[in-house]
Amino acid sequence: MNKYKIVAVILNYITWQDTIECVDSLLGMCYADHEVVIVENGSKNESVEELERRYDGNKKVYIVKSDINLGFARGNNLGIKFAKEKLSADFVYVANSDTVISDKSLYSQIVEKYYERVLE
Repeated sequence: MNKYKIVAVILNYITWQDTIECVDSLLGMCYADHEVVIVENGSKNESVEELERRYDGNKKVYIVKSDINLGFARGNNLGIKFAKEKLSADFVYVANSDTVISDKSLYSQIVEKYYERVLE
């Protein structure tokens, strides 16, 4: 089941500390082909600099910047579009930035459940 690419989309607005915790938990997933897109949603604080400093050189993390706050739905849609068009995601996982995932098999479970339903 690891032949499908999963891309997580995390929307950041001001709370870069929470976003880092969330992204770091996602990077620890036991799944071969996964990446993370952080949508920096027009924060007027040091969020962009902190996120860039943290993930500079990490080939699994992409930061998409918006100059303005697009709101929740449009901000996530920007990340989803990037995940599908630029990263060729088979699955897109959207999580709030204050989420920390402790179950490292979550992505495998998502793919397995999806294909169980498809094959029913």
